Amino acid sequence: MSSNKYVLGHASNELERLNFQSRMLQPLTTRMLLAANICPGMRILDLGCGTGGVSLLAADLVGSNGAVVGIDRSDKAIASARACAEAVGIRNAEFITCSLEEFDEQEGFDMVTGRYVLCHQPDAVIFLRRAARFVRPGGAIAFHEVDLARHTASMPSVPLWDMVVAEVLTRFQRACPEYNVAQKLVKTFVSAGLPVPEMSYELPVGGGADSPLCTWITETLRSMSDNTRETGLPDGRLVEIDALNLELQFAVAKSNSQVVFPGQSCAWTQL
Repeated sequence: MSSNKYVLGHASNELERLNFQSRMLQPLTTRMLLAANICPGMRILDLGCGTGGVSLLAADLVGSNGAVVGIDRSDKAIASARACAEAVGIRNAEFITCSLEEFDEQEGFDMVTGRYVLCHQPDAVIFLRRAARFVRPGGAIAFHEVDLARHTASMPSVPLWDMVVAEVLTRFQRACPEYNVAQKLVKTFVSAGLPVPEMSYELPVGGGADSPLCTWITETLRSMSDNTRETGLPDGRLVEIDALNLELQFAVAKSNSQVVFPGQSCAWTQL
């Protein structure tokens, strides 16, 4: 959605990870959209739609009399979003390859939304200001962001989990211009000329050998690695990512630990 490169790329494994991530985040994003008063018949714009997770969710919530437009800079992501929509029979969502700067729509929308978009922008304030131009009077703007500045932990401690999460956060912090935007959404909204938003903050937690959080964090690490099969860890080890996932699951289950994924911050306001 900006001139900077999406740090996780658009390889096939990343598109699959985005679909997995959408399933993990659907309940949280649903709560945000409902709190922002999404209703049947609305017209929604999804910025940086990726493989269409938020777009398809919104399309379901607005119903057949509503419509959703999802935009993304990546042809691969847009093709995947269209395929996902076709697979589940969603017909009230369309997907366009373009940036927010290139997007031109005169009709306006009842809500503009995005997930994990602001952190990738060179300037989140400018991005929000541009996004707000597409909101009709009385409409809403709502963004769901990941907290890349807050380090999480496990209890009882699982050193491997803590190390992998810290490594993922470090890589994001190096690559994302606005990596800490989830911790300053009030200031970002107000600086963009928007009202002070309502907000929520949730921490995905899990435990046991089958926790999907282990897969989520290792697949994120895979997308951030030059080699999709193996990667280096801060302790100097070169590990196979598939094996790392299994090792994490075993360590979490053995310790009967509760592990915490990076926080999820949502902000929304009426214009």
